[in-house]
Amino acid sequence: MIIEGISMSRIVKYIYTLIPVRRRLGKPFKEVTEKDLRNLIVEIEMDSNLAAWTKHDYKVIIKKFFAFLGTGYLIDKSKDTKSWETSRRDIE
Repeated sequence: MIIEGISMSRIVKYIYTLIPVRRRLGKPFKEVTEKDLRNLIVEIEMDSNLAAWTKHDYKVIIKKFFAFLGTGYLIDKSKDTKSWETSRRDIE
């Protein structure tokens, strides 16, 4: 990730965001299925304790992380759900 020009502070943010994501999934990232990702995104979207920008950050970080793992195809397959498509306009 550092090679991609991502700063160390951004990497730390990714790690701290992935900790609760891992808890929500209840299984190792390598075992996550398309259905698990769909359920996770719905759970994040429905969580009234999370701000709109937090939800956006979660989705961006999840997408980047699964691409990094080499399982980004799971996200591509589950993209038919509107939840992945959050624009700045939707947040503001």
